[in-house]
Amino acid sequence: MSILVFRYLIAVQTVAPSLSVFRQVWVNQRLRRYPPYVSLGLSQIVESLPMSTCVFIQIRCRPGTTYRVAEEVALREIHSELYSTSGDFDLLMKLYIPSGKDIGVYINDNLLDIDGIERSLTTMTFKAF
Repeated sequence: MSILVFRYLIAVQTVAPSLSVFRQVWVNQRLRRYPPYVSLGLSQIVESLPMSTCVFIQIRCRPGTTYRVAEEVALREIHSELYSTSGDFDLLMKLYIPSGKDIGVYINDNLLDIDGIERSLTTMTFKAF
């Protein structure tokens, strides 16, 4: 197996599962269409993806609705990661907002209309280094 094919397999198996469906398709198309991407390292492939904003959303659910809310979030396939947490909030979700979309509108339209969500807290991230 050549090093190029090996890097392609590592990129698809490592990067793709943590990305949204759109970004997975984009990675696969890029790697197939442009051989130079295949020879790049994993970090360079991720940096070449279309820019999006990463946000963390803490969700407080009405009592007894946490599993139902988590299931509805999972069915919508808008999250990158979803965790059940202890403390003031019940769920923690990592979400990538597509480039060009308003963050508040995107969250309101795609997440906050789920029945059972009582409150949410959004933390935006910025590239630090």
